[in-house]
Amino acid sequence: MEGELIRKIISSKSKTFLAFCFSFLFGVASLSFVNQKFFETQIFIIFLVCLFALGFFWKKQAAQFFILAAIFFLFGMMRINFAIPEHDVNSLSFYNDKKQSITGFIAGEPDIRQDAVHYIVEAKNIRVQNAWQPVTGKVAVKMPLYPRYSYGQNITLDCKLKTATPIEDFHYEKYLATQRVWSVCEAAHIQVEPGMSSNPLLRVLFSFKAKCAENISRLWHEPYASFVAGVLYGYRGGLGTLSNDFNRTGVTHIVAVSGFNITIIASVFSATLLYLLVPRKKAFWIVSFAILLFVLFTGASGSAVRAAIMALLVLISRQLGRTSRMDNVLLLTVALMSFSNPFTLMWDVGFQLSFLSTCGLVYLTPHLQKYFSRVPTFLNLQESLTATLAAMIFTLPLILFQFGRFSVVAIFVNILVVPAVSFIMAFGFATLLSSFLYWPLAKVFAFFTYLILEYVVSIVRFFSNLSWAAVSIPLPLWGMILLYILLIYLIIKRSERDKFFSLSPSERR
Repeated sequence: MEGELIRKIISSKSKTFLAFCFSFLFGVASLSFVNQKFFETQIFIIFLVCLFALGFFWKKQAAQFFILAAIFFLFGMMRINFAIPEHDVNSLSFYNDKKQSITGFIAGEPDIRQDAVHYIVEAKNIRVQNAWQPVTGKVAVKMPLYPRYSYGQNITLDCKLKTATPIEDFHYEKYLATQRVWSVCEAAHIQVEPGMSSNPLLRVLFSFKAKCAENISRLWHEPYASFVAGVLYGYRGGLGTLSNDFNRTGVTHIVAVSGFNITIIASVFSATLLYLLVPRKKAFWIVSFAILLFVLFTGASGSAVRAAIMALLVLISRQLGRTSRMDNVLLLTVALMSFSNPFTLMWDVGFQLSFLSTCGLVYLTPHLQKYFSRVPTFLNLQESLTATLAAMIFTLPLILFQFGRFSVVAIFVNILVVPAVSFIMAFGFATLLSSFLYWPLAKVFAFFTYLILEYVVSIVRFFSNLSWAAVSIPLPLWGMILLYILLIYLIIKRSERDKFFSLSPSERR
């Protein structure tokens, strides 16, 4: 049985490719829990040379397959090993647990929250024994809301460097590792220095975004202004108690830059264009261009790019009309993303939700559509319902494992809310665009957007106020794995059954 399975994999280029991608990902995952270099690079190189030699001299096809799989596994281990910084005097993390003076610049868009602003600072030099010496690395800094600092500003930072540690069940140090940050700053003092050290294009984008935020705050009051900003570019500050309402009703994704949000919105937008008799090919390019604009508008952050790629994969699968072609593309995309940033595979929840929601939309939606064939297509209700359910089912085990909260009303609220979000996006974008062209027209668009916002907020608050809206259901790792194995098994069995019944009577025999 096992030998037959191996032969099937070896005889299929597609299955062999999948096996090697899985091997690489397992290699990355195997060292994702390590905080320091596990092996010296030389050992990896020697091991790889031995494996290549073994594969060259051992002519049995099955043996070569396992050797190549082992090589890809080692490549995965090497990639994450390289991503962990060297612990020497040239690395900023070497000086953790000491009070330091650092020169550098603000390396990303400030993350503005309700009570503070989080900055990522790229270090250039550090003062050691009253002398400045070059250093590489990033540090996370939490500062008060004011004074505000902007992307690219050169600064001198005085603080105590520390190594990040877990916060209760949250692996904060791993979250920072996904941003290639290995130090945090306590009791920080920032002094702005002359000049800028930034990407000119990003500086223009962030400046434009700041102007957009200013216009949004003039057109709507809170929490509606933050709601629109969240839908348009993932802003999370200013929602106040509405943020908890979103959590309890399972619709946090609508104000987050994630594949869960973008894939659903893209699917609904695409289906709406088809409903309006826009040709499928034109609809595909229109939605793809809209996703590209969204990525640029958010500043092309890593999370936005990953989410956009996942959304585009869903559109491509529907354009091709065959989900079977998506297996290699989807897994290759995950492997390439993990190669680019190996810490995202195990520690970036946003990346995991993006991948799983994409899987749900690609593999589960076709099966769900058969059960909702009687749902009216008016206002694209059928597509919205199936897409939302598919994404929710595929992400539920991960959500229970990561957050331990199950929203009893999530399905109902998402069905009522998600179709409206695409209209908030469309009207919000029209409002923002017209605010730069003709302010009175922007106020007209803002009024219609407000009506949709009020509808969504009313639905969310009504269901959130129910005492049983959300319940605590912690799910252990083994439970999550079992649920996904069961889900994959059911989809495979259903696909095989559908394939069988699609054959003619003579072919079934």
